[in-house]
Amino acid sequence: MLPGDVGGTGRCSDPGQIRSWFREYNCWMGHHYIPQYYLHGFCMDERLWVFDREKRSQFRTQPKSVANETGMYTEQLENWLNEHIELPAQEALGRVRKRQPLRQVDRERLSEYVVMLWKRVPRGRTRVTEHLPSAAVVARESIRRKLAVDPSLASEVRGDARDAMSVVDALIAMYVQNPPDDIWHRTLAEGPGARMVGAMLSMKWEFLVDESGSYFTSDNPLFYFEEIGVGNRNSELSIPLAMDVTLFATWDGPQAPAYREATPRMIRQLNARTVSRSQRFVFARSVESWTLPFVWRARHEVAPLRGIA
Repeated sequence: MLPGDVGGTGRCSDPGQIRSWFREYNCWMGHHYIPQYYLHGFCMDERLWVFDREKRSQFRTQPKSVANETGMYTEQLENWLNEHIELPAQEALGRVRKRQPLRQVDRERLSEYVVMLWKRVPRGRTRVTEHLPSAAVVARESIRRKLAVDPSLASEVRGDARDAMSVVDALIAMYVQNPPDDIWHRTLAEGPGARMVGAMLSMKWEFLVDESGSYFTSDNPLFYFEEIGVGNRNSELSIPLAMDVTLFATWDGPQAPAYREATPRMIRQLNARTVSRSQRFVFARSVESWTLPFVWRARHEVAPLRGIA
């Protein structure tokens, strides 16, 4: 029996003990950038298929063994993600997977979960570092203005300013070429952000159901057309929430979240979105005759889902 076990059931009543196990488990397994509870929605017999598009290989395993990276977050950040994002959203995810109506609190927690999933994955880290060069230009100019000195001042003073600017340039170059993770961690610690969560909550939600359970997910599961964002009247947002249900959000859908059956063309398009946005890994319940050619395809055409029958 585990310490704190309730009647030998495997459930612990001590929150401190739970957090301790959580920390020890993550030190051993690595930090999950895709939560295990989410991945369990794509399992058959507690296992799912993993497709490595970089190595063109596939294998079957448990959620605890994939979508994780050692030292990806600090322990404090990992605990915060678990306690404030993952656990609060589990009930909402469970309701979606059971085709139950969503309450307002469910929509709020699910919106926060989806936004943080977009931010916390490897692609989210890359997205932050891609913005560093432009941010560095702004920072350098701001520092240069502060270090600017009157040309009439002594040459020693002007030389000190030039030396200081050289140090600034070296530091900025170092950060741009080898950005430390704490820059990305700070963006995660800021949380999902009211603006992005508000945009999701303002959109009209539908849940597209595939009773055959053929939806994929990936290491970067949220899709939207990056060239138009999510605030445009033509914007579409989609994310698979289980092997048999995908959230589809637009600005002109039904007034209340609704469940409806997805057509085969819709399912293909949603899976094309998932594969095309994956960084490296795609996950699925099973391998069918069409799966590998679809996953290994170098390029998928993605199109607006509205109008597809």
